[in-house]
Amino acid sequence: METNSAFNPPTMEQVRYYFLKLDLDIQHADAFYWYHSISKWKLGSGKEMRNWKVAAVNWIVSFRKAIPLKEMRRI
Repeated sequence: METNSAFNPPTMEQVRYYFLKLDLDIQHADAFYWYHSISKWKLGSGKEMRNWKVAAVNWIVSFRKAIPLKEMRRI
């Protein structure tokens, strides 16, 4: 079985929908989207991202460590 390993970046609407499903504000989705769009969806190591949803979860976890959830929802 052959798999397609080419990464297809998400649209802003896909990212917003995903973040809203996780009960997060659109501005967090937009920040994630623009940060990764500017870096051409590359990881810190320079490798191409393979799964944007995994990157989104890591982004959210990092934010939650930095800002308590109650405060984050007010931002």
